[in-house]
Amino acid sequence: MLSTFMGDRKFINGDKVSYVDFMLYEILNCNLVFESWSLNAFENLKAFMQRIENLKPIKKYMSSGCFARLPVNAPFATFGGQKE
Repeated sequence: MLSTFMGDRKFINGDKVSYVDFMLYEILNCNLVFESWSLNAFENLKAFMQRIENLKPIKKYMSSGCFARLPVNAPFATFGGQKE
C-alpha cells in the first residue's frame, strides 16, 4: 500500500523533501534492521531510502563517527535498545 502510494515519486510530496520523508525513512529503516528482507519486493521504497541517505547533510552525518545504525530504541527498551 505504501509502495503504491509512493509510486515513482522522489519524495512523499513530489520532488521536494520534507520532514515527513524523514519520518518514513525512520520507519523503513527500523523494519530493515529487524527484517533485512522486508523491502525486497519494493524497489521504489529502497530507492527512496537511498535518496534520503544521499542528501548531502545526511550523507555527511552517516559517514561520520557520530552515526550508529543501532540502537534504534532507547537504552531502557527491552528490544533493540543495545548497540551491536
